[in-house]
Amino acid sequence: NELIFEVVKRFLNDPRIEDIYSVTGQNDLIVKIRFKNTKEIADFFYTKTGGTRTASGISKTETSLTLHTFKEYGIPVRTDLFSEEETTKKPKPYKHQKV
Repeated sequence: NELIFEVVKRFLNDPRIEDIYSVTGQNDLIVKIRFKNTKEIADFFYTKTGGTRTASGISKTETSLTLHTFKEYGIPVRTDLFSEEETTKKPKPYKHQKV
């Protein structure tokens, strides 16, 4: 879809945007962005000159904020919440169950 590509092109050079995924389901894109503070979030979405909510091709946004990161890029980054035993346990193999 040309509108999706226009949105992606607009996002490519923004240094705050880390990842852009084209996905299936109710949304067309998932965009991972790092902001320094809530003002940056508000400016990104709502300013009249550059706000995402006012940009053509974007009819709706849904925002989720990350509270804790436990694993990123395949590396556990927040293990202080668990005992050492819990973080070094190997996962149990998946067992097929008959229905």
